[in-house]
Amino acid sequence: MHIEFLLHPGQAAQYIIAFLAVMYLLFRHRKELTDCAIILLFCDGLASSISPTAQNIYKILCLLLCFYVFVSNRGVLLAVTQKFTLYLVTFLLLLALFANSVLLYLDHTPLTLIFSQLARYVEMFMLFYIIYFNIYSRGRGEELAHLFFEIFLLQILLSVWKMFTIRAITESISGTMEYSSGGIGTAGPIVGLFFYWVYCKGKLGVRQWLYIAGLLFWGLMTYKRAVLLMFPAFVFALSVFVEGRRISKYVILGILAVPILFYLGVRLNPTLNPDHKYWGRFDWDFVFNYADNYQFGNEKHLEAMRKNYRRQGNLVFMDGSVRDKILFVEGRGSTTLALLNHLFIEPNLTTKDWWGWGLHTQYYSRGSYDYTSIDDLLVQPTHSGSATGIYQIYVAFGLVGIFIIMFFNFLPLLYLQNWRLALLLAAFFTYDFFMYSGLTFRTPALLATIYFVLHYTNYQINLQNQLRREYYANLRNNTGIQR
Repeated sequence: MHIEFLLHPGQAAQYIIAFLAVMYLLFRHRKELTDCAIILLFCDGLASSISPTAQNIYKILCLLLCFYVFVSNRGVLLAVTQKFTLYLVTFLLLLALFANSVLLYLDHTPLTLIFSQLARYVEMFMLFYIIYFNIYSRGRGEELAHLFFEIFLLQILLSVWKMFTIRAITESISGTMEYSSGGIGTAGPIVGLFFYWVYCKGKLGVRQWLYIAGLLFWGLMTYKRAVLLMFPAFVFALSVFVEGRRISKYVILGILAVPILFYLGVRLNPTLNPDHKYWGRFDWDFVFNYADNYQFGNEKHLEAMRKNYRRQGNLVFMDGSVRDKILFVEGRGSTTLALLNHLFIEPNLTTKDWWGWGLHTQYYSRGSYDYTSIDDLLVQPTHSGSATGIYQIYVAFGLVGIFIIMFFNFLPLLYLQNWRLALLLAAFFTYDFFMYSGLTFRTPALLATIYFVLHYTNYQINLQNQLRREYYANLRNNTGIQR
């Protein structure tokens, strides 16, 4: 989507209000460059509404700001050399992977694309240490917590404003984070939920539940279906599994509200009801069949597409050999299963299977990715929406890239001292990477939130342990004096 969308009065109002709200946040936090950098990372959507080139330039500018914050604090640089050594090693491997991909496909990869894609991983690395330094060395944990609270609250308020200005549930506008597609509408609310749970320390009253409901509303206003099931599931898991305590009356009420929210979500989402309109009929069979086709494809549609490709003569490699072994797949579940089968069950791997087809095949701005046009790619989704996180990394960086990027993103969870929370975050990462778009791994703003959850949780645990040790030490000293 380009800036022409501003010709629509409702969309123009949405954009202007979002821009003014961001300016207000930046003004409030103008004395802290770390805060300003985090705020700007959440505003990538405002740049994407102008053009893909503007978005790439914006990403590079955000990278430069993060880099300045990173190098201007000596404590951050000391943390890099003294803490989380394995994370540093993994990042260096990631840089080597990027360099290899660029060298292999230098003629096909625009310079802005190289830097914009590299920027996100460099930003993630720097933010991991910047947030750690701000919490542990500067004691700014509560300040950063309030900053993230304000940022996610802004996404909620802009979703409410969207309901009045645009008067429709659309994928293309999601707070300040997305103005070209709606992928953030699933990952964003769930990451916001993890943050808010830690921010409230698991103690939820009426106001807290309203905030959580607002996060879900943010996802629903982006036309996302998965958030209807995944968000309540993570609320339940946080309440029962992470807290490890009996179910409270608020959790029971929340569980009872899930069927109602699901019912309303189906009737309000035209793709989930047979009437294909807002407030259409609720039909369970239709919902189930839609979900099945969405994840694993429609066999009749796939067969028709295979025949069409054979009829048009597109099943031919550049060297003239017939593409007999190509497997067309539809649905994210089918894409991941077919890819894993190709890589591990029936492996006959080529150089491109190991190292990928280059950044330009996956991230070059073409509106919608056409995987069927990529030579030698034996597992091909019929639509770009079926490309899961693991598949996108495979196309760009190959099997080697899958291992390195997975390790880079999952590794920080090993540092989390709350093992229940770490397992739940790992479950979310796994779902997003293997069964969804992998957007969390490509969005520095979301990973910055996860890094805050990690470091803030560890800081609170360490603080409690320290207070407990001091208490027992004082108790022993007092006992010795009395004796």
